[in-house]
Amino acid sequence: MVAKSSLISSLIFMLFSLSANAQGKTLLLEKLVTIDFKNEKTGRALERLGNLGGFSFSYSPEVIDETKKITLTLRSKSVREALELIFSSEMAYREKGKHIILTRRKIESGINELPKQIVITGYITDSNTGGRLASATVFDTGTLSAANTDAFGFFSMKIVKPSAPLKIAAFRKGYSDTLTVLPTLDKPTVQLAMRPVGDIPAKAPTPLVPTLAIRDTMLNPVPSITSELSPGKLAMLNISDTLRREYQVGFLPFAGSNGLLSGNVINDYSLNALGGFSMGNEKLELAGLFNVARADVRGVQAAGLFNAAGRSSDAVQLAGVANMSRDTSSGVQLAGVMNVHGSSHSGFLAAGVLNYTHQATEGVSIAGVLNHQNGYADGVQIAGVLNSALSGISALQIAGVLNVAAAEVGAAQLAGVLNTTIGNVNGAQVAGVLNACTGEVRGAQVSAVLNVAKKVRGMQVALINVSDSISGVPVGLLSYVHSGFHSVELSTDETFMINVAFRTGVRSFYNIFGAGNNPVGSGDNIWYYAYGIGGSPRLGRRFNLDIQLTAHWLNYNSDPEFNLLNRFAVGADYKFSKTFSIFAGAQLNGLLTDQINSLPDSVIPDDNDVVYDRNISADYNLKIYPGVRAGLRVWW
Repeated sequence: MVAKSSLISSLIFMLFSLSANAQGKTLLLEKLVTIDFKNEKTGRALERLGNLGGFSFSYSPEVIDETKKITLTLRSKSVREALELIFSSEMAYREKGKHIILTRRKIESGINELPKQIVITGYITDSNTGGRLASATVFDTGTLSAANTDAFGFFSMKIVKPSAPLKIAAFRKGYSDTLTVLPTLDKPTVQLAMRPVGDIPAKAPTPLVPTLAIRDTMLNPVPSITSELSPGKLAMLNISDTLRREYQVGFLPFAGSNGLLSGNVINDYSLNALGGFSMGNEKLELAGLFNVARADVRGVQAAGLFNAAGRSSDAVQLAGVANMSRDTSSGVQLAGVMNVHGSSHSGFLAAGVLNYTHQATEGVSIAGVLNHQNGYADGVQIAGVLNSALSGISALQIAGVLNVAAAEVGAAQLAGVLNTTIGNVNGAQVAGVLNACTGEVRGAQVSAVLNVAKKVRGMQVALINVSDSISGVPVGLLSYVHSGFHSVELSTDETFMINVAFRTGVRSFYNIFGAGNNPVGSGDNIWYYAYGIGGSPRLGRRFNLDIQLTAHWLNYNSDPEFNLLNRFAVGADYKFSKTFSIFAGAQLNGLLTDQINSLPDSVIPDDNDVVYDRNISADYNLKIYPGVRAGLRVWW
């Protein structure tokens, strides 16, 4: 999740960040000059300065008093700085080819003649070396207007609705934060020297040569942090302080009322036409496409595509595609596709496809396809396909196909196909096909096909039940309990000479699988296969009571006719060793036979023994008669 959040942020910066300091490469204005003016007319001073640099000045005579005399000493100053000193910040400058065009600086005034906006310009330097600091960030603490210095350490920053005094702050990675105050608005020029800290060594300043000279390079330039960073990301790299605003309005990241400082501001309210980017939000944030916060999100966050929190989210997040948080989250997250959390979550999650929590959850998670928690799920998971809780779940899992808990299940698992738990189940597992538990089931397992558990304290109901031990009852066609009830018996009775049966389950309820044969003459043979259920309560240390109900399908030669012998038997079993026992008892037989294809006479009971004889229909006859059985059993 951490990697995903970083990738999203990088894409946003790359695609959407707009430069608030779109400065060209001002080579003429940044040339360094060393020159003296002594009681020299302004026009002549500009001519000498232009000749020195190989360019000319273009201006209207109305805006400059060419006869005004100046006395000025310049030592390794940029042309821009020279002009600021000559005109006292009253002029604006721009380059065109080999010309520098001078115009009077306009200040838009509003009510009471306060300016509607001003432009602050200046240089940031290294206090030790005097070298120009590229890639520094400057902003007005009142309006949060901001700019980054260019390769020459120069910045130009427009401030809307300024008010004096202006507090201008400068930040750069590896340097101490610097603040300067402009008491008035009539001198919008700033010179800031920043002190290096950390591992950035100070450089010895280059000696100044007091002669007439001009150079195309900067005085001891400090290398740029990197030219690949967007202006907004550069501001975040430089500024570690967190700023706060009641509201912000934007179009895209860094194109809004917070400008370059968007990533450093926590807003109460934020409205973004397409996408928003901030340090965090406290109350409400809305965007047409996306909202991204570097830190925490509170209140409500809603976007057409996605919401992302770089740290925790304690909010209601609504997104057409995804809600993401890098750290813990709480509250309500509703997404058309997925909710993803890099740490734990408490509250309510609902997504069209996926809810993923890297650690634990507390509350309810509902997904159209998958809920997954690496940690403990303290609550309920409901998914159309799969629920997965790798550290267990305290309450309930409901899935259309599969539930997986890698530890304890506190209440129940309900699945259309399969429930599996690597741990204990303190409740019930109910599945359309299979339930599997590697630990103990304290409740019930119910499925259509198979239940498997190590230990069961309760009930198993399925076609096939398998367990290591059970203190309750397994109900099914076949139940195998490793430490339970197993025996093979060989017996005879009044109808069949040879009977073999296998009994498996528990003493209170077991399954019986049997077969028998009764030769009736030369080449003729009658045989059966049987299934039944029974119980064997204890009568003493060695004596047990046998109660059994079985159904025997009789076959004469190979003809598949309907002949069914049903038996209810009661008897006693004496276990004379750990492995062997003998048994005997009485039974009541109900023989339902096909009258058209009748059985051999040797199978039909004697009329004297029959207590009930009646034709059920034109095809079938039912006879009820008593009988006895006895035999030997082998146990394990």
